[in-house]
Amino acid sequence: MNDLTSDDHVEYIPLTQEEKDIRALQDNPVFLRESLELVLAELWTSRDRFVVLEQAALAVVQRWETPLWKDAEPTAAVIARLRDAIGP
Repeated sequence: MNDLTSDDHVEYIPLTQEEKDIRALQDNPVFLRESLELVLAELWTSRDRFVVLEQAALAVVQRWETPLWKDAEPTAAVIARLRDAIGP
């Protein structure tokens, strides 16, 4: 009869030193807090960059649809903002 709670059915793969180090860090509340802060900072940076990119893209679309070319901002200025928003 097979006992599913028995460990002799499970093949254990030993952890690498890197995996052991990661598990040790994960148990550290300071590490977890700092990791969360880094992730949140990256999310805010990404969100801010998206807002700038969205505004620049909307400006390009609005410029394209403007019937009064002489009264509108120069296309080069709009494209320059879009390039800056996209980044290097």
